[in-house]
Amino acid sequence: MFILARRIVLARLLLPWDFGVFAFMTIVLVFASNLANLHLEDAIVQSRTDPKKMLNTAFTSQLLVSVPMFLLVLFLAGMVSDALGKSEMAPYLRVSGLVLLVAPFTLPRALFLRKLDLFKVKLPIALGMLANAVICIVMARAGLGVWALVTGYVLDAAVNMLVIWAFIPEKPKLEFDRRMLKEVLRYSLPLYLLTILVWVFWQADDFIVGIMGDRTIAAPGNVALGYYSLAFYFPHHLMKIRSELAGVSFPAFSAIRENRERLSSAYKVVTRNAAIFMLPFGAVLIPFARPTVLYLLGDKWLPAVSAFRVFMVVAIVRTVFANWGEVYKSLGKTKALLLTYLPNPILLVALGPYVTSRFGILGMSLLIMGIVLAIQPVVIYLTRRELKDVSFTRLLWKPTAVFGVVLLLSWQLSRLVESRSAFLASGVSLFLLYYLLVALVDGQFRRTAVDYVKTSFSTGTTTRADGE
Repeated sequence: MFILARRIVLARLLLPWDFGVFAFMTIVLVFASNLANLHLEDAIVQSRTDPKKMLNTAFTSQLLVSVPMFLLVLFLAGMVSDALGKSEMAPYLRVSGLVLLVAPFTLPRALFLRKLDLFKVKLPIALGMLANAVICIVMARAGLGVWALVTGYVLDAAVNMLVIWAFIPEKPKLEFDRRMLKEVLRYSLPLYLLTILVWVFWQADDFIVGIMGDRTIAAPGNVALGYYSLAFYFPHHLMKIRSELAGVSFPAFSAIRENRERLSSAYKVVTRNAAIFMLPFGAVLIPFARPTVLYLLGDKWLPAVSAFRVFMVVAIVRTVFANWGEVYKSLGKTKALLLTYLPNPILLVALGPYVTSRFGILGMSLLIMGIVLAIQPVVIYLTRRELKDVSFTRLLWKPTAVFGVVLLLSWQLSRLVESRSAFLASGVSLFLLYYLLVALVDGQFRRTAVDYVKTSFSTGTTTRADGE
């Protein structure tokens, strides 16, 4: 939530153009990062080979790829920017390219993931985000525009790397084992190709909007992309928050993958909790999209309202069904992930330019939603093929039914909201109403909540007693 607050502050300090330039620069940088990322961390977590020996080979291999990629970005930034008609992004791209050098030095995190040491996994991320937030806000207030976002981006990665490196008692060595590399690549190569497809699907839309703009609101490329990226960011940051709160499902699934009953049980818990976390946000923010944008971000962002609503639906679906991919990764079935995802970027590239030219950022967001919804039957089938006792109807119908009730009530109340205080009061009340109704109709949720309160109270009482 801290990072979400950071984005709200930055949205009020910066212009849509600033976010648009940064978002377009990120497209190019993420592409270069994906080309350089061999996904060796996932391989170390999933493998049963000696992780320390594998880490040395992975560190050396990743270093040999990351350094040349950084140099390519550094020297070709101007040419690439000019070719894309975005010459203004060249200096930002050169500086942001420093994050490419970080990848090899964050690989030791795989050792923490294998041990499910959440403190050492989460602390570097938290400190990196904190550094990002502080420097971004300070520089934005100083009027430095895009440089505020770029500096925060680089500092986030650097702090993350330094903290991970400080935690490792035995640093990775420059060693290379060809046999071990083959084992790693056998697992990670499909993930590597999948990452390229993911980049096409989740970045090509930005590229198309950034090039074409939105004629329905007379917004040029960078401005239209600023609206679009912000509409995407907020719902999907809630998804990211859920992922962080859930811990590290992939290494947890990997640890119990031989026991399908335990794996199935863990998957059901994670999926159900994801739905209960995300659905109340959707029930409130979809109807209240306009006051949310108006009162939190400012009226300059109102053209993003419709796309915001659409991406809220996308984020809900992705959050609820996201963990099927972690199950397949833990089972080593990375080829299935690759083949399942293949149609998505093809459809986006084929249809994206047309819908953007006709309907602007709303058209592109609706296309993304259509593709995401269309693939869910396949996701459900593949999940049940490996976890046969999973029933999504039985698992999700109660939180979904409550979502429908609160959504209808939210639509009615949203018409009456005419002030920031009324918006906040209505939003909080509806959010709490969702959890109250879920507690009334769902005994499992009620028992879990009561157990959590009892445990928290007991822990607090014990701590106070010890202190006294």
